[in-house]
Amino acid sequence: MQSFVHVASIIIGLLLFSCVPDLKERGYDTKKLAEEIKDRKIKKVTSSQLQTWILQKSMLITEMLNQAGDAQIQKKWQDSLQKAYAIKIWQISADDKNLLQSSEGKRKAFLEAFFYELEQGKTIEPTLQKLENEDFIFVNKVANAPQKVWLLEFTKQEAIRHIDAKELRKMRE
Repeated sequence: MQSFVHVASIIIGLLLFSCVPDLKERGYDTKKLAEEIKDRKIKKVTSSQLQTWILQKSMLITEMLNQAGDAQIQKKWQDSLQKAYAIKIWQISADDKNLLQSSEGKRKAFLEAFFYELEQGKTIEPTLQKLENEDFIFVNKVANAPQKVWLLEFTKQEAIRHIDAKELRKMRE
């Protein structure tokens, strides 16, 4: 008798559970919900790890953009990478000083020094600069265009959100 009650309660439970619509049926984007839950996990990231990750990703991104065959492919990759990492990417030259008008503090000082070097015809080396709001900007040369560079801008919050736990473990080793 007891086993009959147990089996009956399981069957009733399964019937009730099957009647309740799941999140997907209610119109929720379950992939987005899973990503949001993953993003909300607490990550302990040191300043050094964050800078290392941003530098590595910036070098990878600019290398990928430099390998793009033509301008259309490069633009598609640029758009895709901006979306994937929630960053801003520009290809700029010494003539693009309009960026200075909207800049201030460390960002403006960095860009002024950078534009000066471009105007002087100096070779641009990959450079990462941490800003006072703890965001980062990175510059690297554009392949086959000595007077143009890639400018990438990362926010601290988005960078931490995009750091994978596996990458963090590798940085600790």
